[in-house]
Amino acid sequence: MYAVEAVELNPPDDVEAVHWRLLTTHAVLTYEQALSIIQWYRWRWHIEQLFAILKQRGLDSRTRL
Repeated sequence: MYAVEAVELNPPDDVEAVHWRLLTTHAVLTYEQALSIIQWYRWRWHIEQLFAILKQRGLDSRTRL
């Protein structure tokens, strides 16, 4: 098990800084590997948001996103 901690250093004034503590079974031995894990979680967040929209509005092809 590996842990990656990501902290947003300069968030916009009106937004709370991102602070992720990520656990993974993928090897994280370098900075580049840590960045890859962070990117994967960023993609996961976008995918989850997409599915939330689809679930909320349904999969009806007549419904526009």
